[in-house]
Amino acid sequence: MSSHRDGQSTWQRHAPLYDPAFERDACGVGLVVDIKGRPARAIVERALGGLVNLTHRGGVGADSRTGDGAGILTQIPAALFADDLARNGAAGLGPGEFAVAMLFLPQETAVAAAARRELAATLTTRGLELIGCARCRSIPPCSGTSRPRRSR
Repeated sequence: MSSHRDGQSTWQRHAPLYDPAFERDACGVGLVVDIKGRPARAIVERALGGLVNLTHRGGVGADSRTGDGAGILTQIPAALFADDLARNGAAGLGPGEFAVAMLFLPQETAVAAAARRELAATLTTRGLELIGCARCRSIPPCSGTSRPRRSR
């Protein structure tokens, strides 16, 4: 790092809140794209290959079955959601006209319902509409040991 007459290095002058002590070698993002935005299976395969290559850098969860959140982000496959959109009265929506969110709601029915109402209200304040909710199936024996266990 070069030093200046005032005793500050270049990074101290241009990024005063930056501290190199916070740098970590294992952080980063990889991108695999088609510059024209065309979906292709080869892109997903390359992205998955890159994800597999992260295991040597600790890119796995503590128990390897639960995972650490590392994954790939893809375009929303609109055709996959066509039936659900139609069932929820939104058959006219196409690619780029809807979003998908994955939420982890409380297990208690009343608390989960309150969370859904809060989500719908928040979306409304932003000019958006909640189209529908689906419950994802889970298979507890397939989950890793770091998965939170429900008390009974």
